[in-house]
Amino acid sequence: MGWLTVAILSLLLLGDGSFSTVKTYPAPEAKQAVAADGQYFYAIDDAMVAKYDMQGQQVAKWQPEASSHIKHLNSGFIKGGKLYMAHSNYPVVPRVSSIEVLDTKTMKHLQTHNFGLYDGAASWVLWHRGNWWVLFAHYTGQNAEVGRTSADTRLERFDEMWNKLGSYYFPNDLVKKFQPKSLSGGAFGPDGYLYCTGHDEAEVYRLQVPETGDTMVHLATIPVVCEGQGIAWQGKRLYTIKRSTREVVVSEWTGK
Repeated sequence: MGWLTVAILSLLLLGDGSFSTVKTYPAPEAKQAVAADGQYFYAIDDAMVAKYDMQGQQVAKWQPEASSHIKHLNSGFIKGGKLYMAHSNYPVVPRVSSIEVLDTKTMKHLQTHNFGLYDGAASWVLWHRGNWWVLFAHYTGQNAEVGRTSADTRLERFDEMWNKLGSYYFPNDLVKKFQPKSLSGGAFGPDGYLYCTGHDEAEVYRLQVPETGDTMVHLATIPVVCEGQGIAWQGKRLYTIKRSTREVVVSEWTGK
């Protein structure tokens, strides 16, 4: 799909507008991220996932065994009845990352895709247009890997067998906004653009992944009720979290 086609699709599906909060759910597990599948949402903590219905009632919870390698879950994405979650050993260095998979019906752990020692901490995972997309975060100063800064944060694209296909970096203007941290959340919107969140800021960044080259284009910064961290799209509704109050916030895109 060409750039012009994507731009026209964006105008048709979202266009200019803003986010309006439509629902807020208490969720004590809402520390790292939220995922959603239309019938349920999933509040994600470092080593815990709680499943809620759309009335806000908790219907299930999962925690790994105390001896598990799972220590720092970062985000979630639902595909085919499975919840895929980015995981790393952050703040330990060197970084070790994996993708952890739960069955959304039984809330049982199904499998691990292990990246092993890797350049950066896996912070979010997405499936989009036949590929996996994983953000590997870097930081500036405290908790940084040797020789790395926030500018080294990158989005990697993989095929369905986890063979790497490409890497994409973020423009300097956006790096200046999120450093010394990184981008803690990301999701492709209904317009095909990538929407990202920082570590704390109450805003999302709309980006275009280039057809050629390795640097994304920062198209817009949009206010939304959140405190950074992992996000999820469902139609024109964006799910975010507020860590300070442990809430999941649902906002709807309203065109002007």
